[in-house]
Amino acid sequence: MQADNAGLTDLFRRFRGPRPAPLVNQSLTEGLIGWRIDPESAAPPMSDKVALIIRGFESRYLAALLLVGAACAAGFLALYLLTAGHEATAADAAQLRLFYGVLWCAIVVLVSLVGLLIFRPMARNMEGALNELTRERERFADLAAVSTDWFWETDAEHRFTKISDGILKIGFEPIELIGRRHVDTAAQPQDPAFRSHLADIVGRREFRNLVWLCRTPQGLRWLRSSGKPIYEGHRFVGYRGTSTDVTPAIDSDRQLAEKTRLLELTFANMRQGVSVVDRDLRMVSCNARFLELLGFPPEFGEPNKRFDEFIRYNALRGEYGPGDAAAQVEERVVL
Repeated sequence: MQADNAGLTDLFRRFRGPRPAPLVNQSLTEGLIGWRIDPESAAPPMSDKVALIIRGFESRYLAALLLVGAACAAGFLALYLLTAGHEATAADAAQLRLFYGVLWCAIVVLVSLVGLLIFRPMARNMEGALNELTRERERFADLAAVSTDWFWETDAEHRFTKISDGILKIGFEPIELIGRRHVDTAAQPQDPAFRSHLADIVGRREFRNLVWLCRTPQGLRWLRSSGKPIYEGHRFVGYRGTSTDVTPAIDSDRQLAEKTRLLELTFANMRQGVSVVDRDLRMVSCNARFLELLGFPPEFGEPNKRFDEFIRYNALRGEYGPGDAAAQVEERVVL
């Protein structure tokens, strides 16, 4: 299955997927945006991991400086050997070696200062960004934990690759569905709306608010799903989306529809004439007996029929005696 931008991409990546190895053994990207951190794993807290990353960065920076220093020392040694055979006085050779030594030292100091000015702020910015990402992930995890929706991701063959824990609400363990397609759990795959949805995902189109019947460990449940195709460059890699259980709402709507049907049936077959009008004196509904008893034509039973039209009809057929029909209508509407 498919939710529109790079923000959603980050959000969906921060949920659960079947990752047996602790995050400490994974790459930096996996560790930061994995879908679930196992609290019983050997992985250190995220703050400790961020500190380790920064320390590793600084260690590499210091190692680079040592390499520069070693290169400078090697250059100084080469100059020393070259000047040792130079046809000049011992004093001249010593001055030349001193000059090049000071020059190389100046280069080392300059490179160190430039590196310090450039890389240290970069390291601190990285630390701030990683800490903010950690806080954002924790906030979203808290929201996801109390949400009635669950988040999912599929591969290019529409097989689930990640599902958040929200699906536990309908009896599925997320691991049960990994590698399966949502169509495998559809109770009505031949339903026209569902077949239209299948055509959408074959065409790699976004879909929204698809209501479909799903077979779950808790029985048949109505789900509402939305999804968005995801690409890496121009290569289609699957869908990301959300689903929620709407069975209570569907059941409530059906019960209301059944009660409404029974009420309308009773209303239509009453022996008394009954009509309902709104505050603006427009017809809301009436039964056939009402029209029959008062002698109104069938079209007067249509909704939004105005009260003055009923009065005018009666006036024109003499119900109010002789006189001007317009005056009779005005008199009775005002009353």
